[in-house]
Amino acid sequence: MAKITWGKPGIFITKLGPTETHPSSSAVWTDISNSYKVKEGSTQLSTTAGDKTEAKEEGGAVVDTKHGKATYSLSFDIYHYGADFEKPIPDNDGVILDNYAIRIVPEDSTLPGFIFENASVSSSDNFTAADGTTTTYTFDALVPTTGTMMKKFKAMGASAYSAEVAAAAGSSASSAITMSDAVGTVSIDTSETADWLDATISTNSVTPKAKAGTGGNSSTSPRTGKLVLKDGWGSKVVIEVTQSAGGTQ
Repeated sequence: MAKITWGKPGIFITKLGPTETHPSSSAVWTDISNSYKVKEGSTQLSTTAGDKTEAKEEGGAVVDTKHGKATYSLSFDIYHYGADFEKPIPDNDGVILDNYAIRIVPEDSTLPGFIFENASVSSSDNFTAADGTTTTYTFDALVPTTGTMMKKFKAMGASAYSAEVAAAAGSSASSAITMSDAVGTVSIDTSETADWLDATISTNSVTPKAKAGTGGNSSTSPRTGKLVLKDGWGSKVVIEVTQSAGGTQ
């Protein structure tokens, strides 16, 4: 487990609606870091200190100082990879009219990243013999609906979970697991979950269970399966569920 947020970050973007200043809990995010080839070391957050205003008395001594708010800019480069390459965000000679939200998840997702809930975007195309054609995207943070322009963000899957259920079909774990970092509705990712597992979900509280009717374990050995959950923003968490032996189907 890392102690600092270095390494390959997860980069996720979503387009905002014409009147939105933050992403909805059901926003569909594009995973730039896995869908595109991001140039190594290019993802960078730049912070510019706010304007400083000084009140001076006669003779030039400073009586008081006031600092304006900082501004934030995030940029990264992607390679134009393959003959069918298409940009993730269309532009008109670098001009992008839509606003976006962008969030950064560290390579070790147990550590917090950050999010711009509202940002303007610009792009520039580049070419060198060493890198070929690349596009630089720059996101400038704007005032969101509430709170600061840059917020700490922790993915729902930033913890490891385990649970135990009895052998009989329909058996539930003895206690619920709270997904405190989940955004929006938590649901089961059935494509990645073991076919004998289910869950009772109430808001962000999840109780793993064996499926009713077909989830019993009649074997003489315990079995383990993965219950994969996802939230409204596509963050995932895996619960390792162990079922006792000796049940019935």
